[in-house]
Amino acid sequence: MIIFESIKYKNFLSSGNQITEIQLNKAKSTLIVGQNGSGKSTALDALSFGLFGKAHRNIKKDQLINSINCKETIVEVKFRVGKSQFKIIRGIKPSVFEIWKNGEMINQSSHAREYQQILEQNILKLNHKSFHQVVVLGSSSFIPFMQLSTSHRRDVIEDLLDINIFSKMNLILKDEVYKLKEELKDIDYKISIQENKIETQKKYIKDIKILNEEVKEDKLNQIHDAYHEKIELENRIEHCQKEYYKNIDQVEKNLKDLHDQKQSNMHSMARVKSKIESLVKNAKFYEDHLECPTCTQSITKEIRETKIQESKDEAKTLQRTINELSENSEGIENCLESAISHQEYYRGILTD
Repeated sequence: MIIFESIKYKNFLSSGNQITEIQLNKAKSTLIVGQNGSGKSTALDALSFGLFGKAHRNIKKDQLINSINCKETIVEVKFRVGKSQFKIIRGIKPSVFEIWKNGEMINQSSHAREYQQILEQNILKLNHKSFHQVVVLGSSSFIPFMQLSTSHRRDVIEDLLDINIFSKMNLILKDEVYKLKEELKDIDYKISIQENKIETQKKYIKDIKILNEEVKEDKLNQIHDAYHEKIELENRIEHCQKEYYKNIDQVEKNLKDLHDQKQSNMHSMARVKSKIESLVKNAKFYEDHLECPTCTQSITKEIRETKIQESKDEAKTLQRTINELSENSEGIENCLESAISHQEYYRGILTD
């Protein structure tokens, strides 16, 4: 889970040479308000630029530099992932890109693009596209999840669940199956040719009975060679079929893994719902009782209100967890539909 702590920037868009700092961890929620043009969207652009090198809105990189100072654009983002604290520093004129973890800068020996991949794949576990959908929802550029294209929705879900490998494997397997299918067609064609040759040779043998034994022996040898070539081609077909079933097995394994994920998600949701029911019972107890039924001591109004509010707060947190699990279930269902579609496609190939 990413917890943003602060963002600093200067000479970024309309902000001048003085550092603008926004603390994001003083409370559970931070509200930024202001009139149009006061810099609310600039803060979102700075956060997006600091993490991905791109503004949240559709703004070119050279247009992010303050038009008056025209240099020393710098953005610093601090956040936590688990027990690790990270700081990203990114600048333009001069170009700066640094990733700091727990006070130490991560090795910059790799190319800038590879350095960015380390940030997105190993730390954030999000790309710029998914960041727009699940972290920063701008009114000017946000598109509701269900209005996205099927491929875009699949990309977002696979990023969230970290199951991109299944789509990549399916693409590779589909390409391999296509190649095997083409090779099978080629082998079938060659077998057909050889069978026609055999039939032709058999007919020819009948027609040359009047010829001497030497000619007949030569034709028999040709038949023999054609027969062995046919056997060799049939062996190649058997090998291709084995490769085909190997690919089918891999697709079915992927499908089983997705079913296991779905089952695990359902168990987690059941546990959370059980906790919510327990909290509701606890709150109902304090609403209906003015004294403890065990020790008969009076329960003060302050204690009752505190206990009820604690139960409500925890129930809200658990409800958000249920919402997240529901979204995960929807993503897993989409992936299951895709995997089943691939499974049916591969099985249908053999009957073509």
